[in-house]
Amino acid sequence: MLDIRKSLPSAEVNEASVEICEAVRQLDIFKSAKKIATYAACNGEINPSFLEPCADKKFLLPVVQENGLLEFMEPHGDLRKGRFGILEPVTGTVEKISEIDLVFVPLVAADPAGNRLGHGAGYYDKTFASDRISIRPPLVGLAYDFQIVKKFKRELGIITAGMAKPFTSDMVVDFEKQALGVYLSPREQHYLYIVKRS
Repeated sequence: MLDIRKSLPSAEVNEASVEICEAVRQLDIFKSAKKIATYAACNGEINPSFLEPCADKKFLLPVVQENGLLEFMEPHGDLRKGRFGILEPVTGTVEKISEIDLVFVPLVAADPAGNRLGHGAGYYDKTFASDRISIRPPLVGLAYDFQIVKKFKRELGIITAGMAKPFTSDMVVDFEKQALGVYLSPREQHYLYIVKRS
């Protein structure tokens, strides 16, 4: 799956990113958010930077901490490569997790049950673990349709985040009939996936 994503031409990634970001802009969850944590896209990920600029919103980027958690910072100036070669702010204003309204999470794969497979380091899982914070902001994953799998198999060694409760059929919008599909939970604390159809 990573190889497929990495092999996508940049023009296709940009086109998909623009289309998805336009759909996100129409969601109430985005319209009402003031402080939004995104990520610096790499290796063909859907690029949330196309959501910017918005006059009434602050966009934050993650910075990996020594303790294995993420800090979210509004950048003031240049970005530099951090761990794993992902761009991070050099300087900026750090926002408390409790004050973030919406978080876009990178993902390798997701399933309709709301499970997310990240890149394996567990930074988002640890940062947003329910035993660490009492109120978690909504977590949103942006993905291509090929990143949505029917079900993760734990016996194959794939461990899912387990942070979202399973979706039921009445919570899932039928994306076969749309150019863009949305897996949507009516509860803001669950994952939402917006899927670019290939």
